[in-house]
Amino acid sequence: MATKLIIGREDIQNGAGLCIMGNQYNRISFGRFDMLSNHTDNKNWIPNSAIVKGAVSLMRLGLTNYQDMSDMMESSSLFKDIVGYHVSPETFRQRFNFLAKEENISQIVDDLVCQSIDKRFIKTRIINGVEYYVLHIDVTPFEDSDSKKEGIGYTYKGFVGFSPIMAYIGDHSLALELRPGTQHSENGAVDFLKRCFSMLEKIGIPLDRVIVVCDSAHDAEDFIKCCLSKNV
Repeated sequence: MATKLIIGREDIQNGAGLCIMGNQYNRISFGRFDMLSNHTDNKNWIPNSAIVKGAVSLMRLGLTNYQDMSDMMESSSLFKDIVGYHVSPETFRQRFNFLAKEENISQIVDDLVCQSIDKRFIKTRIINGVEYYVLHIDVTPFEDSDSKKEGIGYTYKGFVGFSPIMAYIGDHSLALELRPGTQHSENGAVDFLKRCFSMLEKIGIPLDRVIVVCDSAHDAEDFIKCCLSKNV
């Protein structure tokens, strides 16, 4: 079903984007997460796909606490319809931790991201008469000074937190990796770059039409060789 957007004067509610989320989820094969579990014979078992839909929906609403799952379940019937099950904060946390330990979880997430991106809607740049897709890669430290979470450390921005690396293709978020705050930008960057190239190929983007944009933190020889090896 197509989504129709209308400009109006009404106040925008916190969950206003839920209908767009639900419509987008219909294009993604969340069922792959259910294959990671052997509890599907239990009629009370909440599928992994419901846990993932709930997590993604919360993040899209800017909600980051496990308790937010319960709050949204009680306050938004649309949120509950999207998730499909009533998920408690305790169950959400337990199952989310379970999924994080699964060996193939990163590959499944990357595949679903590729499913959700239509290359027809990726902004490109014309350079010397040739159309290119622009892949932006950067490390963006997040401050988390008041916590004792695993992995926080003194970042190059001068505060304590994490140093995740992120990649965007045009205006679309492609991949990210949470990193310790003290990790150098180039540490692991080549593996991340290869991951991005693999995802772009799955989306159907020819790598010889890709331009990588990054700062001087990624001027290492191995990083440049990785690009040249793929004609990027």
